[in-house]
Amino acid sequence: MASYRGQKPIKFPILKDVEYISIFRNRNSVLEIDGKDVEGITWRELQLYLGKFLSPGICQYTLKFKKSDVIHSGRIRATNMAQPSKPESNPSDDIIKEFKALKDQISKASDKGGISFDMLLNATKQGYEAQISFLNQQLQFKDQLLSKVEKEVDELEDDLNDCEKESAKHSGIGQYLAIGEKILSMKFGSGSKVSLKESNTSDIPEQILLVLGVIDWQKVDSASIERIATGIQQYISVIPKEYFKGQ
Repeated sequence: MASYRGQKPIKFPILKDVEYISIFRNRNSVLEIDGKDVEGITWRELQLYLGKFLSPGICQYTLKFKKSDVIHSGRIRATNMAQPSKPESNPSDDIIKEFKALKDQISKASDKGGISFDMLLNATKQGYEAQISFLNQQLQFKDQLLSKVEKEVDELEDDLNDCEKESAKHSGIGQYLAIGEKILSMKFGSGSKVSLKESNTSDIPEQILLVLGVIDWQKVDSASIERIATGIQQYISVIPKEYFKGQ
């Protein structure tokens, strides 16, 4: 996505080996895409693809590749490039008709004497030129306002993405791991990691495996698993060294 505060690289410039893409709006699933339907297309083409099924605007997505267990998520804009319908009539044609009608009225009036035709024509011309100048200024103002709004939308999208990333750090299992880490730190201190070179899982008691088995590890991301492992190492660091393998 383009940004006025610096360019950001597209995360997935070309979509290859995609298993599926799920599209959400307001936390509701609105579209499911099979990977074969978007194989080899660019991110921009994906935006246009979404625009065929959804109204233009921001959506959330989750994306999974065939050869990875990682679920990617983020935001994407559905875009509709359909041209607006042609107006039934051209506003300039209406102005020309009115001008011609006024010209005919002026001609009739000038034939009866009084103000000359040229004087009336010049006055009318100046009036129309003033209107045209005013309308041009309004168009320029509209373009400037539209550019300003687009810039603000891009900045808000960037800020929202940053907020979502920050929120992800403190949501889900992460917030509970943070609480556990604080409890371990208060009870045992920061401690040090235990060497795992002598580790052998073959003799782990069944009671320990049962405790760890209550967690659905498929739902825990790799970063959280690493934090859990670190916490366990911190916990067992207080056990006397004589109980460790290789001692």
